[in-house]
Amino acid sequence: MSLASLSYGVQTAVALKRHVVCFTGSEEPPNTELIAQLVSPVACEVYSGPLEAMAMCMDQGEDVNSNSNSSSSSRSGVLLYIIQFPGDSNELDSESQSDFAHWLYRCFQNGVAVILVCQHDPNMIPYLRHQFWYACGESIGESEPMALDSTALLNNVHVHHTIKRYILDLIVHLRMHRLSRPSQGGGAHSRSLADMMLLCKWIALQSKCSFVTPDMVQIACQRYFPWHLQLIESSREDPSVMYGSREDLVDELISKFDTFGLKMQKEYNNPLFKQLCVVQSVMKNVIPAT
Repeated sequence: MSLASLSYGVQTAVALKRHVVCFTGSEEPPNTELIAQLVSPVACEVYSGPLEAMAMCMDQGEDVNSNSNSSSSSRSGVLLYIIQFPGDSNELDSESQSDFAHWLYRCFQNGVAVILVCQHDPNMIPYLRHQFWYACGESIGESEPMALDSTALLNNVHVHHTIKRYILDLIVHLRMHRLSRPSQGGGAHSRSLADMMLLCKWIALQSKCSFVTPDMVQIACQRYFPWHLQLIESSREDPSVMYGSREDLVDELISKFDTFGLKMQKEYNNPLFKQLCVVQSVMKNVIPAT
């Protein structure tokens, strides 16, 4: 019920040039020297700072490799940003979040990974939220040396068509779940299939396996979707009300689920505990195709 470890999240971000979120429980960023050790033997140039420090670069539309770190980045081959997200996410209006999302997309196109440090689950617009692959926790976990050719090795991992069908079934059921917000497709966006396929291959590669199994899909599902899922917050967002469900009972269900979620978030140090419960509920009801 806990989040993936920091070492796993950082290694995935650097190896596959994807953005991840790190919940640290505070606004303090992870130690940059520790980050460099986690991705050893890959040399990594790390920039660490608050989101405000990147505002000028974003406003001017500068390329992410046009700063002073570009020369060292070209030598090391890897550039990594560690950015602190404001503790009060309400400080960022929709336009600022959209600009940040566009900057992250340029980072992705230039092969630059970004780790966003958050104290708790931030209130993001969907477009910004979907720029990040998944979320990890503050626990370090076990760290293994990274292979320099990890991306190339992914092409050797086989995904059977029944595995792809299984992922699609999970996506459909997540979108249709009672607690998923219908207006946003539950948060399972159009890139979910491609992202899940890549994450499944990465898990298989880390397991030294040449093919993806249903168990690996379930691991990927629990790591990927909790960050992206968007849950209803009141009976007004529940479609079943139009077909006879009582609004007061729906609101009571949501309230009790929120109370339970807040309690378990503290116990497991997982801000996405409620979303994880929805994911696990769907996995119990969806059987892999044979």
